[in-house]
Amino acid sequence: MLALRAGPPQLVTFCAAHKKRQFASAHAAGVMCNRLPMDWTELSEFKGIDLNDSFVLSWNQTNDKVEINLEASIWPQSAYYIKPKSNEYTCYRRATLTILGAVEVTGLLPMGAVKPTIDPDGTEDYGNIDSLRQSSNGYSIAGEFGIVQISGGKLEFKINT
Repeated sequence: MLALRAGPPQLVTFCAAHKKRQFASAHAAGVMCNRLPMDWTELSEFKGIDLNDSFVLSWNQTNDKVEINLEASIWPQSAYYIKPKSNEYTCYRRATLTILGAVEVTGLLPMGAVKPTIDPDGTEDYGNIDSLRQSSNGYSIAGEFGIVQISGGKLEFKINT
């Protein structure tokens, strides 16, 4: 039996960290009427970069800017790739993912509200970026730092080391 439900269309995503499906209305997820969002894997800035394997080190929001500092997982397809250290299975380098010119930001948790993971060597991180999507009116980014909706802005990705 097929049941029809009235209301806005729903996007279904799978959250690997929580091992469950998540539902969000298309408009809440930043989707404009006839344009589907682009996943980060389709954005040229991330060629050879694996955000799902990159570690979030910190984040910050000021007026019109959201900045996420990463230990980025970089693969041979990237121009930023260098030979991995002996204890790494791929290249990891410090990077910054920035949204400049944001008009509105919702859902970003303060760093003090999120408990970091402490690795055996004593370093801390805040998990990975579970998703990053670009739509015609902004971005949605999800991770331990929250399910963040950003209206407006321009994405920049820079390798720092």
